[in-house]
Parts: sequence; structure tokens; C-alpha cells
Amino acid sequence: FFLDSAVIPWNYDPGETRKIVGRKDFFLFIFIFKRMALTKSGDGRGSPSISFACSCTTSAPLTHLFLCQHCIKLRCTRCVTHEIESYYCPYCLETMSSAEAKVKKNRCGNCCDCPSCGHTLSTMATSSASTEPETASGSSESPTSKRLYYLRCAVCRWSTRDVDKADKETASGGFPIEDSPATEKVAKLVDLYRRIANMEKTEREQKISSRRRSLLNYTASLDQRLLNMRGAANQSRVPAMASDPSSSTQVSSTEDLLVELEKSASVASSDYQPLSDSYFTDPLPLETVSTLEQRLSDVAFQPVCASVRASDLDGSCLAGQRRLVPQHKVLCTRRLQRCKQCEHILNKPDNNPSSIKTRLQLIALHYMPNFRIALLPEFRFNEWSKAALTILNPLNDNVSFTLMNLPEGEKEKLPLQTADIELPTSQLTVLGRDDTSEYDDTDGEQFQDDPSVIYRRKANRLSFFVQLRPTNAIGPVRASFLLCFKYTSAVQKASQPVQLRQRINFEFGEMKSVPVSSKAAS
Repeated sequence: FFLDSAVIPWNYDPGETRKIVGRKDFFLFIFIFKRMALTKSGDGRGSPSISFACSCTTSAPLTHLFLCQHCIKLRCTRCVTHEIESYYCPYCLETMSSAEAKVKKNRCGNCCDCPSCGHTLSTMATSSASTEPETASGSSESPTSKRLYYLRCAVCRWSTRDVDKADKETASGGFPIEDSPATEKVAKLVDLYRRIANMEKTEREQKISSRRRSLLNYTASLDQRLLNMRGAANQSRVPAMASDPSSSTQVSSTEDLLVELEKSASVASSDYQPLSDSYFTDPLPLETVSTLEQRLSDVAFQPVCASVRASDLDGSCLAGQRRLVPQHKVLCTRRLQRCKQCEHILNKPDNNPSSIKTRLQLIALHYMPNFRIALLPEFRFNEWSKAALTILNPLNDNVSFTLMNLPEGEKEKLPLQTADIELPTSQLTVLGRDDTSEYDDTDGEQFQDDPSVIYRRKANRLSFFVQLRPTNAIGPVRASFLLCFKYTSAVQKASQPVQLRQRINFEFGEMKSVPVSSKAAS
């Protein structure tokens, strides 16, 4: 209840979390910092947020966008195509190809999940006493110890021995994957629909080719002799197509497969076996019935009984029902993103699943100027207030940009504008990024900034003033403007600078003050 109802301010001091101790407080500590990250980036609850307009007219934070170096446009998750590069197990980090993952049904052959709680099962070792057979000399049997292994969950204490699973003789390798009884029927259905699709494709191609031939013959000449020759050719072509052995074989095999599937199809019937009296007289064993989540984790079999031994179910209504079994862990994928327009790679991760590095990552945060809100005033309805915005230059070169208001036609398409904004009319220049600039205090001396326009300047950061006037008495304060600057592609060599016009949407928070008209009325 606390995690759902707690509200932490966006300017929360992280130093308060140093007093947190204990396991329960650790989760509270994680929640606090997640909450801080949401409020700083905008969570839709009135906190300040900044979003950039994508080329597909959607808006997203700069950290969720890519900048295509060939199209020189922003791309969101809808403007990119995803390609699976490799499959890997999230627990043992085993990498496999697409063909191998398809054979293993997209599951790891060594790691298993607990069917009761969903955590990863651990391999436990045990010893079993066994006796050697009597030798020919008649010597006595000597007991020996045999090493056996079984799976056990460290969270809920579920084990494979609870469902009478035999122990393994090797530590590596999980339990074999059981095939569903409907696997063969599903394979036949897939084969049938594939054949039907091929036959329909062939018929469409034949219709298109015959239509093209008729149009060409009609436009070439209207001579009756040519029409007669074409009719004769069509008549001679029909028996040849009908006598094609490959097509007739395919049709006959498809019909045989369809007849076989119709025989095994399920038929609705009103005859059913009545329930036994034990369903009404015996107490309901809720602790032995599997939950809906446990059944859906194994869709092929959907076990009914929970983790109990078969001997405990003798005489009950659950006798003979399928019980919980270990589920092999589902594989994860490493994907690369491509631009839909030019099909160039925007993000390519490393093949090693244990590495978080990327071979190529054209995230917009590394190439586009980023904005932050430096100063927030107390907004009043229909009154001008001065706020300060900070622009950060991630590039190594100096960037000169101009701020422009939205055109009237574009502003009408954005119904979320609830404030008027006045921007600086002069061109602003931001220095390039330099890692040694934080030790240099002479950055602002080479610019003669106007104090009424520039709030402060430091390294590759520049803060400037804007005027805001809310047009709504209640609700969030939203405004947008255009950022114009010249950008040079970082991938294409000897490329010319491109003029970019980027729309940026700001949400400065909620209206907290009382409107002037209401004060006068009171």
C-alpha cells in the first residue's frame, strides 16, 4: 500500500536515504530512486518533463530516440525495425543460433524454473547407497555410494522429489522436454495451411499472367486470325496443365491430409460423464490445486495438482491428474534496430550476453542538444512569468542555435498548448564538450552575454530566460517551440551541414496559484 500511495517530491534529497537499513528498507531505497528518476523525466503527474517530436509526429524523451546519421532525422521505437541477432539463456548465459533455438523450442536445455513460484531451480547433490553384485568367487557384497542430483527451489523449497521425479545421475542437463499430445496434430495443420497458401499463390500468379497476355494480344492487333490462334493455343495448353504430375500429386496429398484432419476433429457432444459424489462431499483441497498462473506457465499440459506426492491424492478427486513439473527457462534475445527508411543500423549490441556494451549506438542523447529546466517561477493565470532553460551541447564543436515559435498552422494541431511563450530573438552559441573544462573558469569571458537574456554559462551548458503566460486557470502548463541549428553527420565523411528544425515540448508543472479573477471575487 505504501509503494502505491507514496508521493516523493521531484527535489527529494538523496542524503535522507543514508539512514536506511535492513532488507525491507532496501526495497524502499530502490523505490525512492526509481521514483526520483520518473519524476525528473516526467511521469504524467504534474512534474516537469521535456519531450522531443519524432519524424512520425510522436513525442518521447531524448533518451528514447535515435538519430539516423544518414536520414538526419529522429527515430522512435515505432520508426525502427527490430532484428533478432542471437538467443541466450538469462541464467547460464549460453548463446545459441536461431536454428538451435528453434529446435529447443526457445528454451534452455540446462536451466529450469520453479513451477510453484517461478524462481530458478538449483541443482542439489545427494548420495545413494548401492550394493555390487556377488562375484564368481563367492565374496560378500560391498556397499558403494552413488552420486545423484535433483532440482530444488531456494525460495519456496519445492523440489522434483515432491512430484516423484527420479534423481539424475549427472549434474549438467535438465529434465527432458515432454512433447504435448497435440504436437503432431498442430504440425499437420501447419503443413496443410502452408500447402493451401502455396496453391492460392500459384493460382493468383496464373491469373495475373493470363490477364497480361490478353491485354498484350488485344492491343497488338485486332485481326481475327490472331484471336483464333490465341484461342487454339489456350485449348492446347489446358490439357497440358491438367496432366502435370507435380500439381496433381500436390492436390491429392493435400486432399488426403484434409480428410485425415477432418476425421480427428473434435465434435460437440451432449453426452458426458456425471461428476462423482466426492466433488460435493469431500472438503475442497485448495492447497493441492494449482493456481491459474501455474497452469498458464505450462500451456501444453496445464497441471491441476500442486506439488504433492501421488500417494497423498489416493481416493481424492485429484487422483490421476497431472502435477507440477519443472519448466525450462525461456530464452532471451539480443536485437538490433534499423531505420525503416534507409535500413541502416541504429543500435547493435555486443554478441556477448554478459556485456552491456554496444558496437554501435546512435542514441539521440549523444548527438542532439538536450534541455533542462533551470528555474521555475510561480505561475499565475494570464500573467507573464520568467523561467530559465538550460541547453547542453554533447558534441565536440560549438553549436549556434535559434529559437522560434511554432507556426500558426502547426500550433493548431497541438491541442496540449496551455501557455504562451516568448523566446530570445538573438542567436545563442554553446561551447563544445570538453572534459577538462570543469577545471577552467574562463569559459564565460570570451562571450559578452546580455544579463537580461543569459542566466548563466558554464562549459557546454547555457541557461537563458524565457517568458511564460498560462492561458488556462487550472491544469498543467505546457508550451512548445522550434530549435534550429546546423548539424554535420558523424558517420558520413565530407558531408555538408544540414539545417535541422526540431520541435520540443515542455511541461512546466501544475498551476498552484489561485487565478486573479477568483481573488478579486473573494
